[in-house]
Amino acid sequence: MKTILVVDDDPFQRELVDATLKCLGYQFLHATNGIDALEKLNAATGSDISMVITDRDMPGKNGIGLAMEIRARISEKLPILMITGHVGDETEKEALLAGINNVISKPFRLGDLREAVRELLESGAP
Repeated sequence: MKTILVVDDDPFQRELVDATLKCLGYQFLHATNGIDALEKLNAATGSDISMVITDRDMPGKNGIGLAMEIRARISEKLPILMITGHVGDETEKEALLAGINNVISKPFRLGDLREAVRELLESGAP
């Protein structure tokens, strides 16, 4: 069973993502910011974590910084999905440069999240 790391400082947003992942049959871990997420990723062995879903704006290390660290130090291939309330050309450019595979805007539709997760995990992103 695949495990997805959900990174968000907002417990309500984490619960929404968790419910969707649970319906799809995935397991999940939580992190409340990028620093916590990196600790969990570094502690994981082999392919324990199959994907990262992260918020953009969080205290400590934001989603862009997290993605850059993942790409530089952990994996060039781990799928990363960012969920943000700040969608626009500049955010999408930042996400692309950081190695983020897909961006979904808040508030998101559960169907959009399901589709993005399936697509990234099945395609073997990037």
